[in-house]
Amino acid sequence: MRTTPDTPSPQSPYARRRAALQAAAVSEQPLLWYGFVLGAVAGGMVPGAPPLSRAAGELLNGGAALEGRLVAALTTLALEAEEALRRDDDEELLGLPPATADAGARLTALSELCHGLCLALGLKQDGAMRQDRARDELLRDLSAFTRVDPEAELDEDDLKTVTHYISDRLRSLNLDPPTLS
Repeated sequence: MRTTPDTPSPQSPYARRRAALQAAAVSEQPLLWYGFVLGAVAGGMVPGAPPLSRAAGELLNGGAALEGRLVAALTTLALEAEEALRRDDDEELLGLPPATADAGARLTALSELCHGLCLALGLKQDGAMRQDRARDELLRDLSAFTRVDPEAELDEDDLKTVTHYISDRLRSLNLDPPTLS
């Protein structure tokens, strides 16, 4: 039986993160939110620190402050992302829907994840744009991945290559240490 994003494998990283965000009142685009958190952590933001919640509120919540339960969910996801960045497990790090999910849903999820990564990796803790050649190249590539056609034929080897590339680049980012304001 094939699943859709509405019926993911209960043990998948996607399912766990989607459930955590739904419990915090995020019902749409869970991988946009997770991608933002992952990119923020890869970019040097500290899980649970005010700059992460502030930036998420400004960029993903219409400029409004986040409710406590959403801050808690994002902090938990940020701690998971921080740990996943240390391991060599692309599926755990990126948390896309499992291979049993609909191809279009998986491509849409990749697009959302990359959009969130772009939003976060373009920020500094004080909200200013960061300048770095490797980061700029990654941002260009992620931006291209946001435009993936969900109706396209999904080649599993191509998807694996893309997800491995994203994971490797996130793990290898050499950013300035965070400064909290």
